[in-house]
Amino acid sequence: MVAPLKRKNTIEQNFFRFDDAFFYFSAKKYLYEDIEEIRFVRSRFELKTIGVGSDYSYSIAVEITINKNEKLKLIEQPTFFSSEKVENIKYIEEFLKNALSKSWENRIQKYIEQVQRNKFFTYANWNFYINDREFYDSQNNKKYSLNSVQLFKNYGTLVLKEKNESFASKFANVALGKQIFIDTLTNTDVFYALLSHYYNLNWEN
Repeated sequence: MVAPLKRKNTIEQNFFRFDDAFFYFSAKKYLYEDIEEIRFVRSRFELKTIGVGSDYSYSIAVEITINKNEKLKLIEQPTFFSSEKVENIKYIEEFLKNALSKSWENRIQKYIEQVQRNKFFTYANWNFYINDREFYDSQNNKKYSLNSVQLFKNYGTLVLKEKNESFASKFANVALGKQIFIDTLTNTDVFYALLSHYYNLNWEN
């Protein structure tokens, strides 16, 4: 017997709801304009049945940061045996559309202020230098010139590949599953808007 998935941070558990002006967690009211970060991921799971075909289940997880120190979480994950949460997922997606739009100015402002103050902005433990056109990975203490790398946009990551990397290094990295990448799940829309504005980097999707 398969144990049921333990659900945490669901709509019901958080007493979550929203309207055009506010959203509510545990009876506390919040303004969209106070949102500093939005991080979310959508996942799709496939269940294959021999002789029948495939069935799909979807999940969504959202983390909202309010004024740097307060984090609010929503997670909805239907099982293959129950679709009772599908409407909740749709409800969260509608909230995200609202929240992304209404919090845009507040979410992007902190990065703009960093550029004005420091000539770079910090995102996902990387520093993005405007004048030098360099990306600095602070965790690994390594700097990359924009002219020396190729950038590949994937869901949730921006992958960096060095143009002049040796064949041996490429082979070793592939064999070890090592990639240089930036986690882009937080403030995704803002991050790619900053890359477009400051570096003229754009992708079709």
